[in-house]
Amino acid sequence: MRDVLMSPEAKGRTNLAVKLLVNSPLSASAIVDMLADTPRDGARAFFQVMQVEGSIGISSPIGAATNDDPKAARIEECKRAGTQHALARGYISAEQAKARSVNVGA
Repeated sequence: MRDVLMSPEAKGRTNLAVKLLVNSPLSASAIVDMLADTPRDGARAFFQVMQVEGSIGISSPIGAATNDDPKAARIEECKRAGTQHALARGYISAEQAKARSVNVGA
């Protein structure tokens, strides 16, 4: 924990660092590497993208798979994007991504 929280990469990303430490099996070096790739103003960037993208409508393929619940659809979309990122960075294997219903060929 000390290695992560005292790293320069954790500065401005403390909440994310703590969540990764508590909720993931990643090593300290993997967490520090992930933090380095995360913008310090991640929340602001996320909300800026949300303003551009807008909410998910009932015509969304993911929305249809979650009974047209926009919140559930967005959660599912975020989970899939996170899994795709983790696969691309080598944090998880293709088998783990497939188990999370992510198309590894995409």
